[in-house]
Amino acid sequence: MSIKIDSSFSFNAIHPRSINSRKLLFNKYNSSLSDAINLKNIPIFLDTNLLLYAYKISTKSKDKLLKYFTTHKKSIYCTKQVQEEFLNNRENVLSQDFLTALKKLPDNFTSEIITPIISFLNKNKDILHDYEFLQTGLKKIKEESQDLHKVLKNEVNNILKSNSNIKFEDEVLDIYSQLNSVNNLDDDEIDFLKKQFDSLKESSLIFPGKKDIKQKSEDPYGDFLIFHEMMKFASIEKTDIIFLTLDFKKDWFDYEGQERKPYIHYLEIFFQNTEQIIYILDAKRALSEILKDPLEDTTQNLEKKPPITPRQNPFSRTLNKVTLRNLSEKTTVGKEITKYYEDDLDHFSILPFDEIEDSIYLDGLLYICNKLNLKSIPSLVRYLRLKLDFAEPFFLNLKTISMSTSGSWSAPKLFFVLIFFAGISNQVDELASFGFHEETLSNIKDAALKAIEEG
Repeated sequence: MSIKIDSSFSFNAIHPRSINSRKLLFNKYNSSLSDAINLKNIPIFLDTNLLLYAYKISTKSKDKLLKYFTTHKKSIYCTKQVQEEFLNNRENVLSQDFLTALKKLPDNFTSEIITPIISFLNKNKDILHDYEFLQTGLKKIKEESQDLHKVLKNEVNNILKSNSNIKFEDEVLDIYSQLNSVNNLDDDEIDFLKKQFDSLKESSLIFPGKKDIKQKSEDPYGDFLIFHEMMKFASIEKTDIIFLTLDFKKDWFDYEGQERKPYIHYLEIFFQNTEQIIYILDAKRALSEILKDPLEDTTQNLEKKPPITPRQNPFSRTLNKVTLRNLSEKTTVGKEITKYYEDDLDHFSILPFDEIEDSIYLDGLLYICNKLNLKSIPSLVRYLRLKLDFAEPFFLNLKTISMSTSGSWSAPKLFFVLIFFAGISNQVDELASFGFHEETLSNIKDAALKAIEEG
């Protein structure tokens, strides 16, 4: 029995639904979900954006991706529509995302790394006489960066030379030609699907390609055709399929917060027409081991500092005695603690709460970091600036305050200024959601009031 795309076998075909049919769908979906996530035992269909992605990533990642495609080529498929889109975009992506981007890399390195350092040294050359360590360090960084630039430029020239004929001699194209090809829609079926697509344009129903109506107004049908190419294949071959895509538009994925999930009605329509399951997967997540940043392994293998226990902390007793008020003064204790945390913020991040319970700034910061699962002070700064409306004036006044407090921003000093602005903005209660002690909130308010009184 041949399968034909028509009003009874298509996205908009009407099939009876019931609780039992929905339950059957979910049972079948879950039964092979583990295999789908691990890309095992199920035919894999690639989206156009994943094919083109090989031209946009590092050589190391590209080699790993192509190796995976070669190793699993018997189970990997490209539909005719995907191949058409790939060929239509290949030369442009090669030119813009690979060759042009590569040519610009040395100049970008200069403008974004070297030039700002030189500019900073020139603009601050007088005051930097008082900070010889900084001047010397930046000059060294500048010289090392200039040496790196020479190496980078040479490497880029070598890569460009080796790829000078890439449009005609392309390893990527060679490997893609070995993948399975699916060409199963005739002209009548394509015309029918385009008409069905047009009829759905004004409906509230989400369907593949809906988000392309504005972006690709002349020819928005691509995703709709791909969906039916896969659906017809699954029906003829009587198999579930996996669809790997890097397309995160809301006509492929339903968003629940940051989590992407396939639309249930896509699964249901596919299942009603074919009695098979389509697993629509985020390609970056499914191929995470292949597409991840190669620097991650290096970072993970770097020598880690030994854990710091409370006994190793030289300020475990002193901290309990330090208050918001005397920290703001240039006391010996304040200077020592500030230097301690500036040297290594790891000391701050693992201090046990029971030892610093009475310390206002550490009490507050520790609560915030734990509450939000933040691992660094810069992460906390970014979060506060986005979430708390009193944080914006804090940042606007950062430079002025820095000049009056010896310049550097340790965790205690950062928190001192932050809660000061919370106090004068009458928004201290906003901090209560982070779990501050009532006594701490009271101290913050008192400190802010005193600061206002004293000008």
